Amino acid sequence: MIATAMVAPTPAPPAALECNRSDQEVVELPLLLPRWQAEVLEAAATRRGMTTGQILRRVIGDLFGGAPGSPEASTNGR
Repeated sequence: MIATAMVAPTPAPPAALECNRSDQEVVELPLLLPRWQAEVLEAAATRRGMTTGQILRRVIGDLFGGAPGSPEASTNGR
């Protein structure tokens, strides 16, 4: 007897990944970090005159490219 593996079909990408980048709607994302990472992140943001949220949005914008028309897109987050 030959055993065969069942392969599940690849699911379609979630609708959230297909969003329009010019969409200005915001969502809140809970984020759990080890305390040391949160402290380092806050210190880095403070040194740059930013909030923790601003620096996280910059990192995400740099990673994915800012939304068209946003300050992050026009200056590449810098």
